[in-house]
Parts: sequence; C-alpha cells; structure tokens
Amino acid sequence: MRDSAVVANLSPARQGPQHCPNASPDQQGHESLESIIIECDLYGLKQLRKGEILTSSSDRTPARPTLIMDADFNHRHNPIYNPPMDTDDFSARMLAWFDLHGRKNLPWQTERNPYRVWVSEIMLQQTQVTTVIPYFIRFMTRFPDVSSLAAARLDDVTAHWAGLGYYARARHLLLTAITLETQHDGEFPANLDTIQKLPGIGRSTAGAILSLGMNHRAAILDGNVKRVLCRFAGIEGWSGQASIDRQLWTLSEQLTPTIRVGDYNQAMMDLGAMVCTRSKPTCASCPLMAGCEAQTTARTHVIPAPRPKREMPTRRSFMLVLRNSNNEIFLETRPPTGIWASLKSLPEFDSLDGLKIWCAQRNINSTQMDVMPDRRHTFSHYHLNFTPVLCPVRAIHSVSENLHGGWFTSATMSSLPAPIRTLLAELDMEATRSTHLTIKS
Repeated sequence: MRDSAVVANLSPARQGPQHCPNASPDQQGHESLESIIIECDLYGLKQLRKGEILTSSSDRTPARPTLIMDADFNHRHNPIYNPPMDTDDFSARMLAWFDLHGRKNLPWQTERNPYRVWVSEIMLQQTQVTTVIPYFIRFMTRFPDVSSLAAARLDDVTAHWAGLGYYARARHLLLTAITLETQHDGEFPANLDTIQKLPGIGRSTAGAILSLGMNHRAAILDGNVKRVLCRFAGIEGWSGQASIDRQLWTLSEQLTPTIRVGDYNQAMMDLGAMVCTRSKPTCASCPLMAGCEAQTTARTHVIPAPRPKREMPTRRSFMLVLRNSNNEIFLETRPPTGIWASLKSLPEFDSLDGLKIWCAQRNINSTQMDVMPDRRHTFSHYHLNFTPVLCPVRAIHSVSENLHGGWFTSATMSSLPAPIRTLLAELDMEATRSTHLTIKS
C-alpha cells in the first residue's frame, strides 16, 4: 500500500461496515480480495493498484471518491471513504492549486525578503488582509528596512501603527529591529530557535520568516492553516487547546515539503483564507477534498470547534475632551505598558467625580461640561464602556502634565487609538458644521 504515515486517523464513522453498491456480489465482503483503492483527484478517477476499478459503465462514474476495499480492513467497506494521501500527494496538490489560484501580488509578496515578511506577519495577526494592505504600504514607505526601523522613535512607530490595535506588536517590532541591528548586523538569523527568541515572534511567525523570506524548510501554523489541517485530519475540538495544538504542529511538520516551501506555506494560508473558510467552505474547489475527513463525513460545520465562550467583563470610564478657543484638544501620552501603551489619548477617569476633581485642581470650570452618550470599544478580553465629557476652555489654557500632555489640532494629532480618533473626528465635523451655520446666519 502507499505510504500513509501522515494520514489522519480514521474516525469510527468511517470505519463501520457498510454495504458497497459499486462492488459485485462476489466482491462484497470477500476476504481474499486484492486491495482496490479508488481515488478522485481534480481530474477524475485514477487507479492506484492493479485490478478492476469499477465494473460499471462510464456513465456511472462517480463524481466523488467511491471505494476502498482491503482484506486488512477486516471487510470494512465504506462507499464514501476517501483514500489516504501521502506527503508528496498533499504538497503536490497544494502547489498545483497555488500556481493556479494562490495570491501572488500582495504588497509583501512583490519584493519578498525576511524583513517584509516579518512586518506583514505581525500586522496580519488578528487583522484582515484588506485592512493590513494600506498600513503595510505606509509602514514600508517610512521604515523600508531593519536599520530605518531600529533608528525610529517609538511614537513615530506607533503613529504608523495606530488603528491596527494590539499595540504591543508595534513595540515588539521596534525592540526586535533594535536587537537585529545591534546583535545580528541588521539581518534575521537563519535559525528557528534564534528567531523565536526575538520579541513578539512565535513559532509560526518564525517559520514564516524562514520559509517565505528565505525559502528554508520550516512549518507554520496560523489560524487558517489550523482550520485546513483540522478538517483534513478530522481533528475535533478547539484548535487552541494545548493537546490539539501539539497534534497540529506534528502534522504540519510532517506535511511541509523540502522544495518550494515558501509557496507551499503561502498556499496553506491562502487555502484557509479563500476556500476552507470558517463558515461555508467551498469544498468543491479544494485540492484536498479527496482526502478530507471533515468533508467526507459532513462535519465541516463543526470542525474545528469554536473557541469556548467566556463572559467578557465590562469596564467603565470617563474621557475628558478639553477643547480650547483655537479648537485644539488636550491629549496625554499613555504609560508605556498596558492598553494603548505609549499612544496619545484623552485624559481618562474611573468616575465623573474624579474627572471634576482633576479639572478643579487645574482651575478648569466644569459647570459647562457636556456629558455625551456612552460608547463601547471591545478589546480581546473585555468591553470598555466610556463616556466622553466635552469641556470647552475659553482661553488657551495652561493645562500641562509635564511632558506627557499637550494641545493638538486635528492636523497634528497622531498615534491615537481607533475609538478616540473616531470620536474626535466626529466632534471636529460637528464643530465645522456649527461654524458654517453661524456664518450663514
């Protein structure tokens, strides 16, 4: 029989005895039958062992894999069983599909090198490709290589990251660039373990840098690849579970080829993003359909299982919007750790009383405050319900928190968290509209 060392374990649903309508009466259940394996690839049926494939006429040729019969299976006949694929089959199918359908013109692919692969992989964590593209282009224009990034100020890096969220990624980018510049001559080392020790780089990202950036053999396992492998191997449960993660890494390592490894890994990511999607996968377009356990057993809707639901806590805060007569907004630089680290934002308080006390200590009249409707922003681990409080300041007020705050116009604001940027943009539009109405009247 063909090498099937990396084949998914057969589930009980696929091992149970079933009558095979395509076998002759003499064949059904016959213990001494020579093995017959039928496989359906993208171009139709092919015979994998000598012997009759089917006794039926050509007009009855099935559109899907039909039969595997082997005495070693103890007469277990299953007409919907998909024969196993060996590693060469698997990678050949993926590469053939990639050549026809894979994505090859994304900004980080047109001039592929370890640096560009690294930045794109970090940006793509928890973020859609369409969202990342303009950020990546802008980031590369400002920081085209490791040296330019290593020499940058943190506020400049975060300004080019603002809106992507998960801002620790931006800090890790800068730290890694500095480490590469000072310890590795500005180049990524060609060693998986060494790359993984760099700030913010895990096993899959390190594998992507090596394979996509250097064409070195290294496995990857991002969310898209996990979904493809879970369905192909019929692995049930949540893919983030430690035991399942180990199983998937073993499978990914086994299946990764030694040639065209960069194209193969890109193909796996593309297949998960374009075909083997979380909902409504287009299995008929999948090059792995002939061996996919989940598709064969009609379980693509339950494999992989979603992340177990947990109750998201809610935190409440009040955001002070101080606006002076020059239509400038007072912003503070947040602490270097925690949510929105090192970004500019509005002064934030746990209570409205705390906000008023802060204003009183700075001789700011709080009697004209406008408490606006609540807003919600959801982080990965909690909801933030915040109440904007607009407070006009007639003169250019001397509010200053040492070097951590200052007055900014809409044109000079940068490095703002997305919900704060959205709020201030709306307020700026309202102020502009009010000005126009006053002039007309």
